[in-house]
Amino acid sequence: MINLYTPPTISNINDLVDGVKEANQKIYTISKMATLKNFSDKKEPINGDFITFLKFYLKELSSYKYNKNVQFIDNLDDKYKLNKEFIPIEIILMMDNIVSNSKKAKAKTIELKTIKKGNSIFINIQDDGKGLNPEADKTLIFEKGKSYTNGSGLGLYQVKNAIKKLGGNVEYKETEIGFCLEVMFICN
Repeated sequence: MINLYTPPTISNINDLVDGVKEANQKIYTISKMATLKNFSDKKEPINGDFITFLKFYLKELSSYKYNKNVQFIDNLDDKYKLNKEFIPIEIILMMDNIVSNSKKAKAKTIELKTIKKGNSIFINIQDDGKGLNPEADKTLIFEKGKSYTNGSGLGLYQVKNAIKKLGGNVEYKETEIGFCLEVMFICN
């Protein structure tokens, strides 16, 4: 008889425990945010400043133990306002997908930065990880089910849909180091 069971290693157990911790922390964050002013129900749409919400959630992400190996850099300028109707849980999931992808690419830093050009506000989200897989078709990375890693192919698809619901557009931006998403909103 062939034994197909392989005993778990300490590394496998630690990875499993870290995954459970991460899931618990997300649940805790959502419940914690549910008590905050202006963000009282995470599944219902709210009207608020999208950039302020990103700043808040970026601070939350940096406080999590499971993100201890990633430095979050907040260069989101307070002088820019993007008043939008959005569902906070969708933005949380969007950011979690981006952070998860960056961590898989061994990123040590993730920076969010605002840039104003004409009547548009851009939010660049860039990491210093391995970057886009050279085999990836840059025109298809936001398509549902398209993955060039061991992922589900839903992360960047969800990012695109969340930004589209806000009236914005997201594109992959070529960089020398890491991976960069450029989100654009036209201001009224």
